[in-house]
Amino acid sequence: MKMLQKRAGRATAWCLLLMVVLCLSDAPAVAGDLKAASAATEKQRLAQYNQLLDQADNERKLQNLPASLALYDRAEKLFPRDTSTFIARADIYKEMGKMDRAISEIEKALRLTPADLSLMQRFGEYSDVCGQLEKALACYDRVLASKPHDASLLRRKAVALKRLKRPLPAAQFFQKAYEANKTSRDSHMNLHDAGQMYLLANDTSEAMACFELLIKTNPQLSTGYWDRAQVYDLKKEKTKAAADRAKARKLDLDY
Repeated sequence: MKMLQKRAGRATAWCLLLMVVLCLSDAPAVAGDLKAASAATEKQRLAQYNQLLDQADNERKLQNLPASLALYDRAEKLFPRDTSTFIARADIYKEMGKMDRAISEIEKALRLTPADLSLMQRFGEYSDVCGQLEKALACYDRVLASKPHDASLLRRKAVALKRLKRPLPAAQFFQKAYEANKTSRDSHMNLHDAGQMYLLANDTSEAMACFELLIKTNPQLSTGYWDRAQVYDLKKEKTKAAADRAKARKLDLDY
């Protein structure tokens, strides 16, 4: 009896060993099946995600903004680390005039990709629109550290400083914006704004330099002559001021 039990135990052990060997021999195939299933699921999830984005975009084009937002919400649940949904919702909230919500969406996107300069600039621009000028300036500075010669961004910073009633740094950044792109459509306005800010800062010599450069580079525009006349007024040079105003009026009439 004991001998039979011993043989039965050995048989069971051999069966278990055989099962282990068989399982191990099938392991690569099982792993491959799991990997294939996972890839198929991921592909299906991506397809669903792209479909939701397309539907959301179509609803937005039709101005069905609440429906578009709902679709972007569903898309976010599939890929919560993709910033596309946050950026799209931010733009929609901006269209709806809900700037606080728009800023919140950009902040979420920035937490995922803090090195994204385009997002940082957009965060600054949205903050600027809301009157959060200090926050806007901080964002502009972050971007300008990497793009110091971005004329449009330099001008944005100058305008924000102007709104904060900081005429001297505003003047300096209007000048930098001009130097960064002397052929832009804003170039003459940068010189005009720089000169006006220097006047507010009581720096007539720098203001005069800006206005004379404006006249030299854009002699067909009346702006520089109107501006320079202000400096002549401050210097009590009435004849020169009158001459500049006469020139400005003629240019306005001929325009």
